[in-house]
This record gives sequence, C-alpha cells and structure tokens, in this order.
Amino acid sequence: MSLHHRSPASAGFTLIEVLIYISILVLVSVAGVTTLISFSDILADQKTNRLLTQTAHTALERMVREVRNAESVDVLGSTLEDRNGVLELDTPNGAVLFSESGGALELAVGSDPAVTLVDGDVTVDGLWFYHYPNSETELVRIKLSVTATTGERSKSAEFYAGAVLRGSYE
Repeated sequence: MSLHHRSPASAGFTLIEVLIYISILVLVSVAGVTTLISFSDILADQKTNRLLTQTAHTALERMVREVRNAESVDVLGSTLEDRNGVLELDTPNGAVLFSESGGALELAVGSDPAVTLVDGDVTVDGLWFYHYPNSETELVRIKLSVTATTGERSKSAEFYAGAVLRGSYE
C-alpha cells in the first residue's frame, strides 16, 4: 500500500476543477434569480386579482343592499339593458341613483353629491342593469365589468349579482 502525497507545488485546485465549480455556481445562481423573478410575477398577479375582486364585490354588495331596501325601480329615470346603465331606485329615504361616469361607478343618494364606489386603480368598463317585474315582485340583475391595474399588470373581469326589491313583496 502506497500513500500518495502531494508536493507543496501541486497543492490547490486544477483549472478544470475551478471551471466546473464556477459553472455549477452560475447554474445555481441563474436558477435562484429565475425563481425570484417568477415569485415576483406571481405576487404582482395576486395583488391585481385581489384588487379587482375586492373592489367589484364591495361595489356589488352596496348595489344589492340598496336594491333590496328599495320600494320600486324608477324605470323612466333608469337606463336598462345598456352598457352605460343607470339605475334609479325609489327608497323610503329618497331616490338612489347608480351610474357609470368616466370609468367610475357613482352612487347618489337623495340630493347628496355622488360618491365613487370603486378604487382609483379600478375602472368600470360597463355597467348593465336588468329589471324583471312581475305581478308580485321586482328583480334587478346587475352585470359589472371592471379592469384593475397595478403597475404594469392589468386584468379585466365581469361580475354578476341580483336582488329582489323587498318593498315589492311586503
């Protein structure tokens, strides 16, 4: 059995070993950076989705609540089955008006000035109202098309809701 000892002149790494280590380090670094960029993209998409759905659900909840509390739909003051819909409701507290104006969803109650129901990063692409009256009740169906933008990301979606006017069957 012979023991092979390196001389002090041959101590260290060979050129091939150094090149292999560097190439492995580069591959691991590229994989790490690619993963970080991928996670960043996923996070930005999730932020846009959350903004879109949260804003649309909040706006639809408010519209549905007002529809349920209304006594009737003012058909003459409303624009139904149109992309730029307007819904005017007769409530015990006065008229309630929903409309789309310049990409914003607006709510006007009585003689108060209109307030915006959507975030500044969300635009309303379309607002449709459908009115279904019968001999006993009235139903309002709402279709809301919105686009959310965060940074360079943009996403559009349509949301739907419907409600029966409580004042129409009491």
